[in-house]
Amino acid sequence: PGCACWLVEHDGEIVAVAYAQRIEDVDALRSVRFSELPARCQPSGRTLQLLGLNVSPAWQEGTLSRELLGFVREQALLCAGVERLVGITRFRSFHLHPELRPDDYLARVDETGLCNDPIPRFHQAQGAALLCVVEGFRPEDVESRGCGVLLEYALREGDAPTLPVGASGPQPVLRSAEALADAICTSARELLPADRRESFGLDTPLREGGLDSLDLMELRVLIARRTGYQLDPTWFFRHGSSRALARALIEPAAVPAHASTIRGKRAARAFDTA
Repeated sequence: PGCACWLVEHDGEIVAVAYAQRIEDVDALRSVRFSELPARCQPSGRTLQLLGLNVSPAWQEGTLSRELLGFVREQALLCAGVERLVGITRFRSFHLHPELRPDDYLARVDETGLCNDPIPRFHQAQGAALLCVVEGFRPEDVESRGCGVLLEYALREGDAPTLPVGASGPQPVLRSAEALADAICTSARELLPADRRESFGLDTPLREGGLDSLDLMELRVLIARRTGYQLDPTWFFRHGSSRALARALIEPAAVPAHASTIRGKRAARAFDTA
């Protein structure tokens, strides 16, 4: 009682799952430990706490994470007595900044006003407010230096999610396929470890070149910021390299409409009724 689990199935295979529980005291999460979360469950609690949202690696490049998160928000709205939706996420790159305190790292933002770290920023881009750092939340999490980030999603009508980062950016300004490809490639290199940047070229497949699903989210932000182009996530599967992306954007008629990978098609269909 008080717990929920939602599964996404495709062709008999579970490709994503979300877990949640009802709790009463949100403030108690400001100093909670991960191991203590089950004890916080209250079947009649007025807050739904998202405990986890996991997507199969083969499906992480598309929109399934956002679609499943949106579904959980809808379920929270339909759940009698639930007034708030909260969760504790993590940092991805805090370990790269040992000189910073947790609160100072969380406060670092880009020119759009969103968190510099990609995981909290993902939630902000879906409409979440970052409440505070939860120090010592999961000590074994090296990348996050043991910290969690308490966040809250608005549920009431009128509190719509924010647009994805860059959605209100400039109109496309690069009209040359070569210049656009260079801008995309430069953006991608910035997301790679230093020892992999030199070998990453205009024709390097983005995934094979070392970019994971979170990196691709970041790449969308950088491309929008530098070029004004707002890319759907499936573009990275249909046009897998910097040069292919640029050509598709500048010369769409030159690219077959059916050009896409099997994985890209699957991701585009995922959870399209949520």
